[in-house]
Amino acid sequence: MSSIRVIAAVTVIVALLGAARAGASQSGVLRPWREVRCRDWVAGLSFSHDGRLLAASVSDARSTGPPSVELYDTASWRRVRVLPYQWLGGFSPTSHLMVTISSREDEIRNGAVSVWDTRAWRVVDELPVRASSAQFSLDGRSIVTSRNIGKPNEARRMIETWDSQSFMRLSAREERDSPPTPEVWSFRRTTVEQVTYLTFRVRDRQSGRLLCTLRERAGVHSVAESPDGRWLATVGVEHAVRLWNPRTGRKCWLLEGPPEPGWALAFTPDGKLIAAGGHHSRVYLWRVPRR
Repeated sequence: MSSIRVIAAVTVIVALLGAARAGASQSGVLRPWREVRCRDWVAGLSFSHDGRLLAASVSDARSTGPPSVELYDTASWRRVRVLPYQWLGGFSPTSHLMVTISSREDEIRNGAVSVWDTRAWRVVDELPVRASSAQFSLDGRSIVTSRNIGKPNEARRMIETWDSQSFMRLSAREERDSPPTPEVWSFRRTTVEQVTYLTFRVRDRQSGRLLCTLRERAGVHSVAESPDGRWLATVGVEHAVRLWNPRTGRKCWLLEGPPEPGWALAFTPDGKLIAAGGHHSRVYLWRVPRR
């Protein structure tokens, strides 16, 4: 009888230890703080430098209209403006400027890069280039555009840099994507490099030192870094946003809510909120945990 009691006690202890370890490795779960309904599925997100506006790049996946950039007032979360036939490039991190790419299908306008003054909502300049992507540099001093060149099967593209005040071209370089180069996301403090479909290396942006490796459960479409560098966020095939510690690679929080895969992420400039969008035609917002 005593041996049976000993075995039972050992079994209980082992179970408790296993539960404790599992609990320590599990991430906390957060539900959305707010939802913002968009016209169609969301392919990109960006907050203005003062946090007063949220821009959403809305696709025409359901053929309800042309792609557009929808602008939302973050005080009321109401839609205040729609820019039709535009893809979102993003807001400047330091000024009132925003860049978009024309989605019109005619040869003259398709890919036109427009720089907007968001105080008056007028185009202050149009870059002399037809691009597939455009965004501001991390310091806001330049605009970086990318466009395909050569034949479709050559996998060549031109990366050009433009001054964000004079809009003059500063530099140009050609890149080849054959063999395909890994996806890399660059932020103020870190860079995130995709190693395999589910594995990502996080490096210190200044020194290049390896900080950790993230191991996802499903494919990733977007990565974002919080303004204070405390969190890395990922979203993709799995219907949730994950918050990671960029120093340790620990998965700390699971942000639940989206019923379908996500494509876009953005933190507010003060780091208090994170937004995610995707096929669900909504932008989900969560309060960012402090730890």
